[in-house]
Amino acid sequence: MAYRHHPGVYDPKFKNNADRRELEDLMSEWYGSRVAALEITKRTEEARPLADSLDEVIDRYLTGSSMKNFALQENWQQIIGPPLNQFTALAAVKENKVFVEVKHPAFLMELRKKNNDQAVLKKITQACPELEITEIVFVPAGQYRPD
Repeated sequence: MAYRHHPGVYDPKFKNNADRRELEDLMSEWYGSRVAALEITKRTEEARPLADSLDEVIDRYLTGSSMKNFALQENWQQIIGPPLNQFTALAAVKENKVFVEVKHPAFLMELRKKNNDQAVLKKITQACPELEITEIVFVPAGQYRPD
């Protein structure tokens, strides 16, 4: 593992870590520059498995509704079906609305027609009834801007 005190090695994770640099300088005065890094390393927390940290992040940030949205995103290709799956992409789900980016203007015009958008909305509500989607908004690809 590369640390800031190794000559000729740059490790960006310590770039903004003023506490470590300050501690390292203090330990260098006490133990000498060669032993200071070892003393700091001996007193650092043990490494944790990445899976444990990821579980904490998932529990903290992924709510039930975001997991439902994720399920819709994962199954979008099957829900929308061919040939629309080649020309559409799920952009977002917000406030009971589904925002869909459409890659071709001809498909955009067709999908915006009342019967067509209701048919797509019906497919979505059948696949993910727990989302309670009430509206579908089609936008040109690259035009969706989250608020």
